Amino acid sequence: MKISNVMEILNEWAPESDALEWDNVGLLVGSEEDELTGILVALDVTAAIANEAKELGSNLIISHHPIIFNPLYSLRRDEYPASVIVQLIKNDLSLYTMHTNLDIAEGGVNETLAKRLNLKQIKPFSDAELGSLGRVGELQSEVRFDDFLKELKSVLDVESLIYNGDTSQLIRKVALCSGAGGSFIESAIKMNADVFVSSDFKHSNWLEAGDRIALVNVGHFESEEVVLDSIIDKLGRRMDGVDISIRKAKSESKPYKLYNSVKNG
Repeated sequence: MKISNVMEILNEWAPESDALEWDNVGLLVGSEEDELTGILVALDVTAAIANEAKELGSNLIISHHPIIFNPLYSLRRDEYPASVIVQLIKNDLSLYTMHTNLDIAEGGVNETLAKRLNLKQIKPFSDAELGSLGRVGELQSEVRFDDFLKELKSVLDVESLIYNGDTSQLIRKVALCSGAGGSFIESAIKMNADVFVSSDFKHSNWLEAGDRIALVNVGHFESEEVVLDSIIDKLGRRMDGVDISIRKAKSESKPYKLYNSVKNG
């Protein structure tokens, strides 16, 4: 089995042509003609991920975030991302990236996140400019906002949440967008959502929302990490009977930490 065969499976699910114009997806490093020896799945590609792939004997890494996004003017081994790109090439590792095309795809990042929250009647945002990245759905019944926050924290296994709004209000309709979703606030309001779950909100986004909609910032990594199991499941079902390992990277962790100071006494 060649890397090109895996690319065909993934491209059927989340076509590269569906990616937003500014995005960079597809095979970013390596050759599709290489024989496949194993697959490692991760959100980002770091030196640790590349080392893990090499140690496992997996010559294909599938990532959500493109390591080549902004123009590269050098390939210095002491600077990211060039250092990792050099490492991939040196070790004959290929890298295939699914970004906004996976956000949009049925069963992709946003739909996986919506199902993880047990939303019903899930449908994509209908915004001509922003595409169908986000999702909106309904809870089984109205719940207090503070109960929703507790469930959200548990389901996504996050240390803390940043939010606005009255925690005693009742909510049912939930809008969401994995990754940075600040530009979708007006879309969520137009769809009559009670709360919008996303990440990377700017200060101005909180002011923009005001009391028109509750916002919850769950963290960029946390909002997208849920899709890795979906990728593995999709490939596992399509490659059933093929003796190729498909693993989620163990060396990956979110690239930031939260400091919680506990005052004693």
